[in-house]
Amino acid sequence: LGVWGLGTHLLPSRRIFSHLRSEVDDFLGLVRKLNAHSVNRESALVDETKTKMREAIEQMAAAAGVAD
Repeated sequence: LGVWGLGTHLLPSRRIFSHLRSEVDDFLGLVRKLNAHSVNRESALVDETKTKMREAIEQMAAAAGVAD
């Protein structure tokens, strides 16, 4: 069977919390932006991104535990 064959039988093949997953993906995009703005020393954009990240945390909290 192998590890990958066994994994497909033990783990569900569909996501049941897709909205939360989408929110987390969006948050990871904000992390990338935060790093890029920090590297480029764009302090105004760093502050703006941090604000968006705080809002994203609230959206993730609202989506947590809500199945499709």
